[in-house]
Amino acid sequence: MTPLIWCIDVEPDARLIDRRTPILWEGYEKCIELFRELRPWLARVTGQTPHFSWFFRLDPQVAETYGDASWPLTHYRAELDELLASGDEVGIHPHAYRFDETLETWVIDYGDQAWVDHCVRVCFETFHDVLGRRCRSFRFGDVWMNDPTLHLVEKLGAQFDLTLEPGMSPNPAFYPGDHWTGCFPDLTDVPRTPYRPSAQDYRQPDQTRRDGILMLPLTTTRRQGAVDLAYGLLFRAQYRCAPQAVTRLNIGTRRIPFRLTADRILAQSELPYLAISMRTHMGAPRHAAQRMRRNLEYLFAHPRAPRFAIMRPDEAASTLALT
Repeated sequence: MTPLIWCIDVEPDARLIDRRTPILWEGYEKCIELFRELRPWLARVTGQTPHFSWFFRLDPQVAETYGDASWPLTHYRAELDELLASGDEVGIHPHAYRFDETLETWVIDYGDQAWVDHCVRVCFETFHDVLGRRCRSFRFGDVWMNDPTLHLVEKLGAQFDLTLEPGMSPNPAFYPGDHWTGCFPDLTDVPRTPYRPSAQDYRQPDQTRRDGILMLPLTTTRRQGAVDLAYGLLFRAQYRCAPQAVTRLNIGTRRIPFRLTADRILAQSELPYLAISMRTHMGAPRHAAQRMRRNLEYLFAHPRAPRFAIMRPDEAASTLALT
């Protein structure tokens, strides 16, 4: 049985939300409906009860816009209880947005470590206040990380980090129109398998460690082929910069890009687990459920695919004999 960790980032549909007009998270609402449909089907296909991993935005941007950082958990309390009753993982997914009055927009403030620490602490404290326990699973937004932040995340009780995407360069090409400070991490040499990080460099494994936070990098592969060449040309034309050279498996994408990426990932010689991610806004399109089911059918029926089971991070770590 090969673990498949399915990370779902629960956040507003838009990145640069209007802090004066808080609106409901339609994508999350649709995702709840979508996964109600997918859950029994996946149980039949895999022979195992699926346990998804939901990572909630509980940071200062949410607090400033909705009046309280806990809004996603309290407003959608019935949905949260449903996820917990289904055995899913609930974690946190902070972004470091700060509103800039001069620019009149949100700035991703990675250049101020005190602000980053504040964003992280708000998320952990809010999680504990609502759920009455420590948060054990963590994903920072925009694939961002540094050593002080990971040290704080571990100190606050997280056992699993699912932020990193191996092969990513320090090129902030996710949303080129965003304002940001600081720098993005160089993840080109991050291991593709689980590891416990060195205290000096979170991107390097410490072979002597037997406890502490476990890094579970997402599964990535390099872009290649005619489709990815076309994608690169369109990206450069629109944003005036190069896209990342690697990509992850996106269950909600169109058929051909999904199949090309799945083929490359499943051709890898070593695949101890598969870790994928999506934002909840992907649940909003009309045909999202149909597209995801079609892509999952291709993935599970692939001749190179192992027998997958959708697991929480702790279940995956146990299966891989890492805890």
